[in-house]
Amino acid sequence: MKWVAGILYFKRILIPVLLITPIHASVLLAQPSEAGGGISLNGWAAVFKSRIELSRSSRPFPWNDEEINSHIYDRLAFMGGIAPYSGLEIFLKGATGRRGSEDGVYENRLILEQGHIYYGFFDESVRCRLFLRERAFYTDHKLLQMVSDDSPFIQNRGEGLRLELSAGGVFKLLYIESILRDEDDVFDHGGIPVFRGGGDIYRLLRGTAGHEGYKLGLMLSETRSTALGDAVMLGVDLGAEWRGIGLSVEFAKTSEGPWENLREESLLGIDPRKFKLGEFSRMLSGNNAFAVEVSGLDAELSGVGELGLFPGHRYSGGDFIDPQGEVGAGYTESYIEGWWKHGNYEASMEFRLFDRYEVGLGTDKIGFYGSTLLGLIGGVSLRKGVFLREGDDPSLFLSLKDESHITRMIATARLDGAGDKNQLSFLAEGDMRLGDYWTLRTVLYLYRTSESYYSVGLEFRPGRRYLVRADLGSFSPFDEAIAICRMKEYDPPPGDRLFSIYSRIWFGDL
Repeated sequence: MKWVAGILYFKRILIPVLLITPIHASVLLAQPSEAGGGISLNGWAAVFKSRIELSRSSRPFPWNDEEINSHIYDRLAFMGGIAPYSGLEIFLKGATGRRGSEDGVYENRLILEQGHIYYGFFDESVRCRLFLRERAFYTDHKLLQMVSDDSPFIQNRGEGLRLELSAGGVFKLLYIESILRDEDDVFDHGGIPVFRGGGDIYRLLRGTAGHEGYKLGLMLSETRSTALGDAVMLGVDLGAEWRGIGLSVEFAKTSEGPWENLREESLLGIDPRKFKLGEFSRMLSGNNAFAVEVSGLDAELSGVGELGLFPGHRYSGGDFIDPQGEVGAGYTESYIEGWWKHGNYEASMEFRLFDRYEVGLGTDKIGFYGSTLLGLIGGVSLRKGVFLREGDDPSLFLSLKDESHITRMIATARLDGAGDKNQLSFLAEGDMRLGDYWTLRTVLYLYRTSESYYSVGLEFRPGRRYLVRADLGSFSPFDEAIAICRMKEYDPPPGDRLFSIYSRIWFGDL
């Protein structure tokens, strides 16, 4: 790997010339295209990202350049794809930035981080993808994310096969066979897949049949994990549309251990004898998940715009197992979501009324969320809203956004426990362009009257291929403005005095 070391050494000369100080690295991820089931690539790219971060609380002494955030983890990624002939695509991505100091390796190592071989034939009615740590774990479910790339269990650890078959747009079949390896195993072999050794297993079989607005689906999945244990899942779903009104129903049953355990109860775990009007979930067992939603209930309101409603119900038993997805366990919820939009003016509203029971807390509460957005003259927009929940004091928020070609400002205020505790949160974000390439950014954040944060940043962006940022403050801003306006409960950011310099340089046409 002498050439890798040479690149990193060259970086030590190049970066001070460009920035005077070192900077940090990351990669541009190539995402699979939904169209055609693959990525049509005939190019290459190299992305260098570098970062140095100094924090007051670092060890063994303040403002230390900790190894995990140090410039020695600067990252250079290479990626490229070829399409030798129609239907075949090959993509590979390798990157540095991995060290093995515990193995006596103190230099950056190049590993294969991601890749796939895709082949589609019979006019794309058969699509086969051999994948290596790509975002390949997803299904077409609308209400319950029973399979998700964002699940910690399968995120970025899988290698295997994703096979999709379709017949006339009516029948579709999906099969995934994968092995999930520990991070240490990946690094030990340079990221190259090996055909020996152990790992967790995840299998999925998904079939759907649909025509003219109707769809019936079936899902079987199996998880075999050393840390989490073995589990199986059976899922069914139904979709129907009539005169613009849609109905979506999704159901799943899980069980620990092998497939034989699913037969201990009824096939789906439903006991109709427990049915009670208005309490459908009484029929379901603790290892069931269920969701139903009606869409398309739209109406034109004469002179005041259009109104849309989405009533639904969700249930997840306390014993429901979903390591490969995002379905939480132990709740029952009935809700009505809706929206309104004015026909002539930039004015809209969204709201959600729900009745939710938490099994673990033993509480049943009615709640409401609503917000209104108004577009004003001169690029100014105003959003205001309320969070209400039975037994709690209301939370109110107000957000003002003003954006032009030179400046951008967002000021958001929220009052929690209105009428009692009156905890005020306030967030002010401002961007100002200083010429063609420079932007000054400032953030002030007060969290529930008790904790305050600040951040000041200067960005240099001479083009879309080059970015340099320097930040100084007591926290790293992320999604605070979204949390204030969208979440009933929101936590304070991790606070620490810190200084960071970050850069990204992109080459190639991919």
